[in-house]
Amino acid sequence: MLGYPALFTPEGNGFVATFPDMLEAITDGGCEREAMEYAADAIAAALSKYVKRRPDIPRAGKARGNRRGWCF
Repeated sequence: MLGYPALFTPEGNGFVATFPDMLEAITDGGCEREAMEYAADAIAAALSKYVKRRPDIPRAGKARGNRRGWCF
């Protein structure tokens, strides 16, 4: 199982979720909880593209600070 740390950054009236180890996965939500829900979908979609194209899946870094790990 892989765990990718997510970074949730306040922006405007909501939060942007990014994954430093997988730049293709980025999303946002109107609140932090919503951004977390969308982040799970974003990382799953990015991983499915890697599986379809067969490149090496990026290694997952460690969660630090306000990053939260998502396991897939």
